[in-house]
Amino acid sequence: MAEGRKSVELAVLSYERLKAQDKDEVKKMIQALFYTFDSGVEKIHLGREEHIRGTLDLPEDLQPIADKVASTSAYIDSLLRELGTTLCSSMEPPVPAVLDHPEKPGLSNLYLAISKAKPDTFIMTTHTDDGFLTLTFYDEPFNEVLDRTTQEWRRIEVNRHMPLINAGDQLQKNSDNRLYSPIHRCYQDKNEIDLIMFDLFESPKEE
Repeated sequence: MAEGRKSVELAVLSYERLKAQDKDEVKKMIQALFYTFDSGVEKIHLGREEHIRGTLDLPEDLQPIADKVASTSAYIDSLLRELGTTLCSSMEPPVPAVLDHPEKPGLSNLYLAISKAKPDTFIMTTHTDDGFLTLTFYDEPFNEVLDRTTQEWRRIEVNRHMPLINAGDQLQKNSDNRLYSPIHRCYQDKNEIDLIMFDLFESPKEE
């Protein structure tokens, strides 16, 4: 870790239920990526709606593990919907959430990435997540959150086999700011970063 950087411990969700696939298989899936940017980040977005409709055009290198990609997307989608529904219904008053139509996933997507950017640089600047919930499985520390009390940036360390879950802007809005979409940024340390990320959005409103 770069000198002077502070870390923070967060409550995390056990990753045991998400380990339906062998870890080597998961890493293999992550590393079969193909879109390289000048920043040193290889990434691909796999839209959940395209998965459901059967119109998702996977890159050639992902085709041999297409079933694993589909099952991973479906499993995380189901898990986040269950977590979001439980969270929102437990609030008083309950938080409105349109999460009971998995066949209408809206902008929800699975995001796979490898980052080999220059060490000690930011691969994403200060931002919040614009969806409802975001789940990230990662193998190297990369996420820094802004401490609202001290206004200091704090690194989230890796807790093996446990993902990070963020509330998004839509959840903060629905909860009338009772739940908080954290301000964060993504930092490249010396090691390669492998990510599986899923952005859950509410179902679109009927026109």
